[in-house]
Amino acid sequence: METYETTVSSTIKNFEFSFGYWRFFTVLMRVQSVAAHFTALPPHPPSARDLASLPGGKREPVWIVSHPVQQALPWLELGPKVVRYVTAQYRRYYVDLNGTFECYLQRLSRKRRGELRRKMRKFAGRGGACFREYRSPAEMKEFYESAIIVSRLSFQKRIGHGLPEDRESVAALIRMAEQDCIRGYVLFHEDQPAAFTLCYVNGDWLTGELCGYDPSLSQFSPGNALIGSILERLFEEQRFKMLDLGTGDADYKAFFATGSAPCADMYYFRRTPRNVALVLAHWATTMLWQCTTRILDALQIKYKLKKLARNGWKRSERVDFPEAPELLK
Repeated sequence: METYETTVSSTIKNFEFSFGYWRFFTVLMRVQSVAAHFTALPPHPPSARDLASLPGGKREPVWIVSHPVQQALPWLELGPKVVRYVTAQYRRYYVDLNGTFECYLQRLSRKRRGELRRKMRKFAGRGGACFREYRSPAEMKEFYESAIIVSRLSFQKRIGHGLPEDRESVAALIRMAEQDCIRGYVLFHEDQPAAFTLCYVNGDWLTGELCGYDPSLSQFSPGNALIGSILERLFEEQRFKMLDLGTGDADYKAFFATGSAPCADMYYFRRTPRNVALVLAHWATTMLWQCTTRILDALQIKYKLKKLARNGWKRSERVDFPEAPELLK
């Protein structure tokens, strides 16, 4: 794995055991994270059978997100010294920003085009500026103060993918803004933040990293309205070649995308009894959930439960949290 060594950094990773959206157990471990954008990685990951060791001969597992693949991978591959464990396979969606926003809309079907226009109009004219972009260090502080309100209410926060709330992570956002390596976007409803997206700059690609919306406004589709507004801004700006919609499958990503690439998330472990047992236990949990979803599909209640998990047991209300500016001091 010599080709990955220049992009590897050591970090702490939560190896999560989940049943669908609900986490019930976590193994905290140090991993070697490959930080390269998926467009900078080889077209196919190395086979465990071809590896004599992990990068640099280290003991920590290697964690790779969105590695391009040329074909579907087996979930487990055992090599003499290394185990490759694939945790997810999906299409990574992106939007080609060449041309104008109006030309982009013409690529969509008439139905999709009408849906997007309606969602964006719902937020236009509801008082104040409904859409704002943040890029400078001072603006990033303003972004955080608004976005954290939404993040704490969001479904993404409940499953562990909200905005970071420790001082070190917030300071890192400010440093990235100083280097023009980050963008923040917020959609407002009656001057209150309704949805946010945080994006990282990867050359001429802009990559969506974190997002969230207020579930009490879900009837207005604030997430989709925000992405439509972001695209309109990016087409006008013509700074980036592509908008990368980030890791994982989602219906809204397929809705907006002009293209996609098959990718997979994976770990490389040293082949030891402990590591093999850990992987098998994790895989068994995943398979149990997949069997459960098939049963829920057959009973035609999967969609209702998914909606319940996203929006909660009752209509969300705004609640008071510790002030976000405390993290910015």
